[in-house]
Amino acid sequence: MKIKNRISLNRFNMQKDNTFIPYRRFDTMQIAQEFIEKLNESGIIFELDEYPKETGTLFYNLSENGIQINLCQDDFDKANSITLQDNELNGINEDYYLYDFSDEELIEVLVKPYEWGEIDRTLAPKILIQRGYNLEDLDIEQKKEDYIQALAQPQKESLLLIIVGYGFAIVGGLLGLAIGWGLDNMKTSLPNGKQVYTYTEKCRKHGMRIFKLGVIMLTFYGLLFIISLLFMYLK
Repeated sequence: MKIKNRISLNRFNMQKDNTFIPYRRFDTMQIAQEFIEKLNESGIIFELDEYPKETGTLFYNLSENGIQINLCQDDFDKANSITLQDNELNGINEDYYLYDFSDEELIEVLVKPYEWGEIDRTLAPKILIQRGYNLEDLDIEQKKEDYIQALAQPQKESLLLIIVGYGFAIVGGLLGLAIGWGLDNMKTSLPNGKQVYTYTEKCRKHGMRIFKLGVIMLTFYGLLFIISLLFMYLK
């Protein structure tokens, strides 16, 4: 669910031509502070936003807000590579859950670093090296590119959603407009910060037609309503 009443708290080193994209969310500022410090140390420009957290019901609690970090697209890879220093791993022993991961699971941590915390991103390659792997031989960067390309593939069109969209558009429902707009314009954010259209070109064309049909029918029914009111008034 997109939150429209997001409130900007602060902006750091922001330039006018920067476009910020949501990167990561934290429950509190205290939890986010360590990552914010590392962004500053790395010279990464960022923006902090406040977002209402879910409360376990159908509603959002505006009094309990989390922290969202937004980055420029070009900085996503740099932020994904942020790891801890060796001395920050002190106290982590071999009962840490990552040591129970298989080799394939550890490699997946390196391929999808944005899904893991700094400790895991730092520790995974060290464990692999301890197990005798040469990281250069694992071709991690190519695996990352392959994974992102797979994520970039558009979703197949949903026949049911298209039929429902046309149906609501014909009866002049606002839901038809929403479905049409969503099919045509919805985008997916990739781990590298790029955004691609969520649906196929064929599905997007249906979305555009549904939206246009909805506008026409809504206008038509609106005119009928106005004309009926005029006739009632003139009687």
